[in-house]
Amino acid sequence: FELPVHVTTPPAVDGPTSAFENPQFSTAIGLLKYGHAVQSMAIAPSLLENISHKFTSIFRGFRL
Repeated sequence: FELPVHVTTPPAVDGPTSAFENPQFSTAIGLLKYGHAVQSMAIAPSLLENISHKFTSIFRGFRL
């Protein structure tokens, strides 16, 4: 595919490491690490957005 790759070994972890040393699980571990990285980079809503959302949800409950 002519794409850059990064070959690495898993860091040392406590507990049973046989699952991390097995290449059979490398894709699953890589996807978990990617998801964690993407989630940590997500932009948190501002305080004003949080307050606006709360007021909107409160006033939606007052339907006449």
